[in-house]
Amino acid sequence: MKKKLLTIVPMFLVLCSYSQTSEDFFSINNLKSKEDYKEVKKDLPIAVELNPNYVKAYFKQCASKKFSQEKIGASGNASKSAEIVATADADCNRDMFTSEFIDFEGIMVDLTKAIELDPNNAVLYATRGEFKSEFKDFNEAIIDFAKAIQLKHDFTSAYYRSGYAKTQLGDFKGAINDLTKSIALNPNNGDAYILRGSIKIQIGDYKGCIADCSRAIRLDSRNIQSYYYRGTSKFSLGDFQGAIKDFSKVIELDKGFTATYYYRGFSKFKLGLKESACFDWRKACELGASWACDVVNRNCN
Repeated sequence: MKKKLLTIVPMFLVLCSYSQTSEDFFSINNLKSKEDYKEVKKDLPIAVELNPNYVKAYFKQCASKKFSQEKIGASGNASKSAEIVATADADCNRDMFTSEFIDFEGIMVDLTKAIELDPNNAVLYATRGEFKSEFKDFNEAIIDFAKAIQLKHDFTSAYYRSGYAKTQLGDFKGAINDLTKSIALNPNNGDAYILRGSIKIQIGDYKGCIADCSRAIRLDSRNIQSYYYRGTSKFSLGDFQGAIKDFSKVIELDKGFTATYYYRGFSKFKLGLKESACFDWRKACELGASWACDVVNRNCN
């Protein structure tokens, strides 16, 4: 590890020096690279001890544990890492909050305390909403996202997350409205197009889904979901050749996507290509899809 000019201040020196503040320690750690995060961990608890209300120290502490791969410890501090979670360049990201080790109740207590300390912080509300959504409390999540948007009208990700939560509750109209606002603020967010497209399938707007997925594909030509949803919509509209093309692209990108073989098989079957359809259904069966095995037994023996 490359040696840094800045060094860690020993604990006993801190406790003997009244000139050190939480802000001092946070500023020192802000200057260090990711390589130093194992050392950064040592300073940040001191910052918290000196000032329990200094929220930024909690943010950085979460990131330090993320980089040192202490995921259980990181999730314990995740409730105080709202800024890191919500920003695009965050390293303490959502993926680390989906494990079985999360203390959800503790996170809610900490985030609520952080909001009490900083009630006009839109990021804190959005982060609490994200955790609630992750643990299926979608109604409460939507309330937090709405508060975040009230505080920050151009909060793109809050609109997106609110749209996702409304989708889970079956509020497709509300979800589409939120996702449309998210897209207006950031027209390069492929995930928003994909999610809106998937909702349009559920309400029978297949042409709308195709338009959204095509836009997402222009942004990322290797996104599997875009091709899958678009292929499904083309199938529903009777464009079986187009559906086969999209499903084939999914298989090219992920040969283990079982459902795609199944639906490509049906597209071929609709075109009278029974032998080729049976090949796809058998492949889906081999990959573990029992329903595909049933189709093989009915049509291919």
